[in-house]
Amino acid sequence: MMVPQDQSEGTGFVSRWDGDELTTWISFLFTSRLLIDRLDTDLRRAHGLTLDEYAVLVALEAAPDCRVRMNDLAEAAMLSQSRLSQQIKRMQARGLVDRQQAATDKRGVEVVLTDNGRRALLAAAPEHIDRVRRHFLRHLSTRDRAALTKSLRPVLDSLATSPALTRMLDQSYQARPPQRHRAESGTPRRSIEKGPT
Repeated sequence: MMVPQDQSEGTGFVSRWDGDELTTWISFLFTSRLLIDRLDTDLRRAHGLTLDEYAVLVALEAAPDCRVRMNDLAEAAMLSQSRLSQQIKRMQARGLVDRQQAATDKRGVEVVLTDNGRRALLAAAPEHIDRVRRHFLRHLSTRDRAALTKSLRPVLDSLATSPALTRMLDQSYQARPPQRHRAESGTPRRSIEKGPT
C-alpha cells in the first residue's frame, strides 16, 4: 500500500494525521500484514497448513477433551462463522478434525481434534514457534516486548467483545511459568500423555 505524498495544507492523505499518528499506524499495519503473510507462507510450504488452520488446531488442543463448539471456535480462532465452516470442511476432508453432535445440545455441533490433527500440530508447532521468534521476537528486547504488550492491551480490550476471546486474552496476559507440554511450547499435550496413536 503506497502512501500519497501530498502534504499540502488541509488536503491529501498525510495531512489528515496528527503528529506521529501516521508513523505509528503504518508501522503496525505493515509489520502485522507482512508478519502474518510470512508465517502463513512458511507453514504452507513446510507442513501444508495455513495459519488459520494452525490456529484452529491450537484452539482445539487447548480445549477440554480437545473439542469446541463451532461458535466458540470461531471466536477463539478469530474467524467468521462462514469462513470457519468452509475451513472445517476442508480440514475434516483431510482428517485433521471431525464434527460431532454436542453432548449437551443435540442441535449443536462440536469440532473435535483427531489423532491426525494432533500429529500435524505436533509436527508444525516447533518450527512455527521458531519462525515467530526469528521474524518477530528476536528483534525486540525483553523491555520492548513488555512495552509493546502493555501498549496493545487497551486496543485489544476495546476490540475483543466476545467472551471466548476475552477469556483467551486474560489467560495469555497472566504471568505463569512456561508449560512445555502445551502445543504452543512445541509439543501438544496429548502427545506427551498418550503418545501418537
